[in-house]
Parts: sequence; C-alpha cells; structure tokens
Amino acid sequence: MDTKITGEILESYLNCKYKGYLKLIREQGNVSPYELLQKETRNHVRQAATHKLITRYQEVDTAHGVTLTLATLKRGISLLSDVILEDQRIAVHFDSLQKEVGPSRLGEFHYIPVLFHEAKKLNRQHKTLLAIHGCILGDIQGKQPQVGILIHGRECNTTKFKLDSGDKSARRALQEIKEIQETGVAPVLMLNRHCQICEFCQRCHVDATAKDDLSLLQ
Repeated sequence: MDTKITGEILESYLNCKYKGYLKLIREQGNVSPYELLQKETRNHVRQAATHKLITRYQEVDTAHGVTLTLATLKRGISLLSDVILEDQRIAVHFDSLQKEVGPSRLGEFHYIPVLFHEAKKLNRQHKTLLAIHGCILGDIQGKQPQVGILIHGRECNTTKFKLDSGDKSARRALQEIKEIQETGVAPVLMLNRHCQICEFCQRCHVDATAKDDLSLLQ
C-alpha cells in the first residue's frame, strides 16, 4: 500500500483492527454526529492545551509547526508543539514534545510525548496510543521515554502515564499495522463496542451478518 500510517490510522486500529485496515486502504464511511462532536471537542482541547503549554514555557523557549528530526531535537528547545514526523511509511503528528532531563542521543536531555484527546475518562487504548508515540520518538532520540502526558477533556485535565521501556503492546500494535500496510491482508472482522459510534458501523454489520459471524452475539 502507498498509504502512510497516520495517527488517525493508529488510533482507529487500537479501537478496532478492521477499522484501522479500512482507514489504511482509504475507505470512507458515514461519519456519525457523535464522531463529528469528538473531532470538534478535540480541536477545542488542542487549541486550549497548546495555549496552556506555551504560556507555561513562555514563547521564547518554544517552537511550533516543526518537522521531527534528530537535528531539531538537538536544539534543546523546552517545548515543541504541532510536530510532524514523516518518512516512507509513516506520517505521524505529535501534539507536543516536552524536554526532560536524562541522557540520550541528543545530549543530557530527551523528550517525552504529549497528546491531546477529547475523552474525559481515559482507558488502556489511550495509554497504548501514547506509548506508540513514545516508541517512535524513542527510536529517533535514542532513549525510550519513561513517561508520557495526556491532556484531555474540555477542562484540559493532565494525566501522566508511566511508559514501560519498549512497551510490548505498543510495539506489537505498530508492527501489526506495518505488516498490514506491507501485505494488504485484512485482519479478521470482529464487531465490538466501538461499532456503535463508528463510521463503518453499517458496512461491517452487513458483512458480519452475511457471514453469520459470532461477534454479532455481542
């Protein structure tokens, strides 16, 4: 496939492997009002959280809209916001990267990922998404971040998560979506709780019904 893996595809894959596949092959569904509300809320969180962070670090020690490279990170700016990493296979957006003390390929410091999300309550998938960003970042800076930050909900609550070195579930998910990208082989369709708000709900339900899939029992 020539489609690059984006943050949206990664998040879709964590909610439903088949949805991640459909996004990867550029399928489009019927976006529900709930999903539109989610996007609207996330944009609100992104604007408010970015302002909050830049105010905290002061604009003189921040950079906005940068490309994630080793050279960029070596500049040692305290806060990088709206950061994009792109290569032949992925095009992942980081809401922010925060400088921390601790040796890495960059010097006596490294960065940790900061993601913005509309969810008021967080779950394991949110942590895994944060950990995937941490894995990608760690491979560049030569140090896997031990923590990551999620700023979430309309109130911009801040939650810090410990990220295990080389987080296995995050690494596995990233490797799985890369294999789908390479082979084009679809994962098994499995209906789940996410279906009720998913743009592909009707399509997948029709496919599952045609196969009399056991996941219909849920």
